[in-house]
Amino acid sequence: MPGRHADPTRSSVGSDLLRFAVLLAILAVVLIGGSRVLTNLMASGDGEDGTEVTFAGSATSSTTTPPAQTSTPEPTVQSSTTTSTVTTTTEAATSTTAPPPAATTTTTGPEPPVALDPSEVSVLVLNSTRRSGLAARLVRELDALGYQTPEPTNYQTPLDQSRVWYVEGFRLEAEAVAVVVPDALIEVTPFESPSSPVTVVLGASFTE
Repeated sequence: MPGRHADPTRSSVGSDLLRFAVLLAILAVVLIGGSRVLTNLMASGDGEDGTEVTFAGSATSSTTTPPAQTSTPEPTVQSSTTTSTVTTTTEAATSTTAPPPAATTTTTGPEPPVALDPSEVSVLVLNSTRRSGLAARLVRELDALGYQTPEPTNYQTPLDQSRVWYVEGFRLEAEAVAVVVPDALIEVTPFESPSSPVTVVLGASFTE
């Protein structure tokens, strides 16, 4: 009885299948390794835009990571409370009534001299013109004002302008008498010892 031998066809098919399986395994290893290398390259290059690419075997999945949103700080609104407070304070300070100035005390000096009463002043009247009775008429006027008036007489030297002469200390009294002799010059008396402290000499300029 002849011996049983293996079928050469089956043996060949089995060997082919084994080789094919080995090739598939090698191919799978190569693909996995290549996908990892590609993933690393994508992550270091194109991955900067936030897109992450992952390869698993022959399947490819991409996960898109949205770019991080930069939070913009909200604008700070400055409250007007401080400004209002400052403005109110300024207005209050402006509207505050300033205190009245301190009263100043005026120091008065000695009272100014006052002319003596006419009843205490003697006035001598002289006439240097040729109009008779001129001195007598002025004497009557001075009498009416209350002055002491000795007897009038003539002055030997004619004068164009009247004079009111006074001794030292009777300037005010001479000015008071000159009111009725408006054309007169008021001067210190040239006499050494006049009989009256005030002497009136009527000149040509005197008008009644």
